[in-house]
Amino acid sequence: MALSAGTRLGPYEIVAPLGAGGMGEVYKARDTRLDRAVALKILPDTLAADPHFRERFDREARAVSQLSHPHICTLFDVGEQDGTAFLVMELLDGETLAARLTKGALPFEEALKTAIQIADALSTAHRHHIVHRDLKPGNIMLTKSGAKLLDFGLSKASGVIAGDGLSMLPTTPPELTARGTILGTFQYMAPEQLEGREADARTDIFAFGAVLYETVTGKKAFEGQSHASLIGAIMHAEPAPIAASQPLTPRALDRIVKACLAKDPDERWQSVRDVMRELQWLEGGASRDGNWGSSAQPRQRWARALPWVVASLLAVTLVALLLEGSPSRRQTLPLTRLALLPSRDNSLTIGGGTAISPDGRTVVYAAQSAQGSRLYVRRLDEWEPRGLPLTEDAINPFFSPDGQWIGFGVGGVVKKMPLAGTAPQVVCNIGTQQILGGHWQRDGTIIFAAWPQVGVWRVSADGGTPQLITRPTDNSVWYLWPESLPGNKGILFTILQGGRSSVAVLPPGADKPRILVESGGHQRYLPTGHLVYVADSHLFAVPFDTARLVVRGGASLVIDDINERAFWSDYDVSTTGALAYLPAGSSTTTIVWKDRTGVSTPVVREARLYSFPTLSPDGERFAVMIREGPTRNIWTGSVASGLVTRLTFGNDDTFSVWSPDGTRLIYTGGAADSNYNLFSIATDGSGKAERLTHSPHAQAATSVSPSGDTVLFNDVDPATGGDVSAFSFSKKMSEPLLNSRFDESEAVFSPLSQWIAYVSDESGRDEVYVQAYPGPGAKRRVSLEGGDTPRWSHSGRELFYQTDTAMFAVPIIDTHDLRVGTPVRLFAKTRNEHGGDSSLDDQHFLMTERATADRPSQLHVVQNWFEELKARVPIK
Repeated sequence: MALSAGTRLGPYEIVAPLGAGGMGEVYKARDTRLDRAVALKILPDTLAADPHFRERFDREARAVSQLSHPHICTLFDVGEQDGTAFLVMELLDGETLAARLTKGALPFEEALKTAIQIADALSTAHRHHIVHRDLKPGNIMLTKSGAKLLDFGLSKASGVIAGDGLSMLPTTPPELTARGTILGTFQYMAPEQLEGREADARTDIFAFGAVLYETVTGKKAFEGQSHASLIGAIMHAEPAPIAASQPLTPRALDRIVKACLAKDPDERWQSVRDVMRELQWLEGGASRDGNWGSSAQPRQRWARALPWVVASLLAVTLVALLLEGSPSRRQTLPLTRLALLPSRDNSLTIGGGTAISPDGRTVVYAAQSAQGSRLYVRRLDEWEPRGLPLTEDAINPFFSPDGQWIGFGVGGVVKKMPLAGTAPQVVCNIGTQQILGGHWQRDGTIIFAAWPQVGVWRVSADGGTPQLITRPTDNSVWYLWPESLPGNKGILFTILQGGRSSVAVLPPGADKPRILVESGGHQRYLPTGHLVYVADSHLFAVPFDTARLVVRGGASLVIDDINERAFWSDYDVSTTGALAYLPAGSSTTTIVWKDRTGVSTPVVREARLYSFPTLSPDGERFAVMIREGPTRNIWTGSVASGLVTRLTFGNDDTFSVWSPDGTRLIYTGGAADSNYNLFSIATDGSGKAERLTHSPHAQAATSVSPSGDTVLFNDVDPATGGDVSAFSFSKKMSEPLLNSRFDESEAVFSPLSQWIAYVSDESGRDEVYVQAYPGPGAKRRVSLEGGDTPRWSHSGRELFYQTDTAMFAVPIIDTHDLRVGTPVRLFAKTRNEHGGDSSLDDQHFLMTERATADRPSQLHVVQNWFEELKARVPIK
């Protein structure tokens, strides 16, 4: 089915066809919401009816959605309209490596750089347990920003190939394929693929070796006059040495490629990251045996160059003598790496934020103790960190330009305090839930981002009313980590949409931001002229032109183990060139039963990234959100066995509640139009998800009435903030329930549905209230000093709620007149422990618990890092 210009698929408007992409048709389109060009990959009608092709299309969407890397083509969105399935991807300007190779081999330096970038991309895929299985020059795009890996349509989760062993070859040319053959493209397939055996990461390494060989020599590693002879060459022959075609290439390259192309997977490189490091070593200019090309040529070149080398050394020595003792002589300070340990009684808070002072001598970070999380300051000339008073629950610290003050967020409040440690001062209260990054400008103002009042705001550091600078038109799009460029040349920030982040700039006077980096976030502009950003636990750097507000050239990896959790990263760079960061940690969680004293009993068998478990009405099952890379989905599990099964297959599905009969889950789905609305799905996995609401507001279900007809949900309205609304299945419509000027959320029905408990900040902080439903009637505040996450006991005689540090139980003395007792503290907990549904006897609570052994235990500081950065990423 050919689509004409002007056709709309959701918010995407077709501009022009681009040709075929794997087994899909590709079109240039315009994203009408962000006003940017994108590529739409569409499954044609002729293939959509074939379950095999549809499965492959869905596989590509799931695979690419997990990957965030500057050298992997970014997947922005996935959707379906009127039976037409489509992927929304980054629009690339360039040519495929296959097209480029028709003109001959790439220059060695360019070939090496391209290979390193693709190896890095493959390494990211393999770390997410994804094997590409169809790596070839046609799936590599050469662009101005570097190489991009495309078409994961044949990818699979690592392990044995599913199915009946041999399958169709969708991307192989027609003359070399038929049903009943093999997955991949013949010239680049490993022997085990040809034999229909298991494919794993080493299969991709074989294909990588074949592509690298062809890129350097301009010739295919294996060739044959027929189908059979080509297979025979791959199974038994060795390609000619690279030096036979390119005599000046280093001998070590032949060794690297030969190990990639070993027939036995056990004899190959076992990790593509090891291959990448070998190639990076070659990029430095020397092979392992010290020779380039033949053994005679280097000696001849050296002999001819010797007189010039001697003359150059004499000149350098003379200049050094003349400069010796000169006070203006520039000195290169040594690179110094430090590891800072937190205090003995606390641990680093992942996602709490890290800041380093402009002079690089002081670090501020968030850490967790038995009393909760707060900020700590560590001077590099002191032995121990010290806690900053009254900074409980503070996140995302940032320094003033003179380094004397520290700013931070607590809920929806921006605060500041002197580094000396006196009491914090309120800068502004935006009446929202969270501050998502701030930047203290030299003109005495602070710019910051917030949620759910999404946008970038400006306020005087002395206090006042914040003014909106820019905001997205769609409330499901977030702006984070704003910072102003020197000379008022614009504002940089991160855009988060559908679980994926990109770096954008808002030029002075512009209405809309412009995307700079399609796949990455939490950026920083450095005085060296670099833009650095985080993607897939890597820190990348790219030259940035502040005059034209564009990046120049391809991005380079500079730190490969930086902590990243969802869209949170913990790092900062001083203006003097010191880098501070929290190294990557696995940060897995588990699901446990906690009794009333806080003793934990495991429920699930393996640690993963679990969040917000909810218990089924019969107490035998649970639902939970699991994060895998950048995607989140709903899974269900058995309390008895601890085994879990995936239920939803969206890009960002979260927050689920059970229907009273346990047959359906109501959850928040990140739909194709990027709005986080309510969906319903059968808990046995049958049928498709049903969309319940269509709203521009972000929504999250919190409770279903005992009758099963009404769903209470959080509804974030830009005009009133957080509200509570109710969806009726019988009326097929939503109505507001609590929508005052305060923030209300997390409403839950009592067992007989005559009361609802909810959270409101009407007192100035979050507290738990109970009021009659549907009203009018009594209303009571039940929490003492803050509270959230209310849950009714099954008997209706208790109401449980939580704070960041403890679980409480409130006795319900009279359920008719709503007489409540004094809250009783049950056990200590951390802010990262989610859940709280009680067992049928109300003696245990289903919750997540962090696998603390996987937490990063130290903060890394690199002094004089700019010199290393400039050497690795030169500014031309």
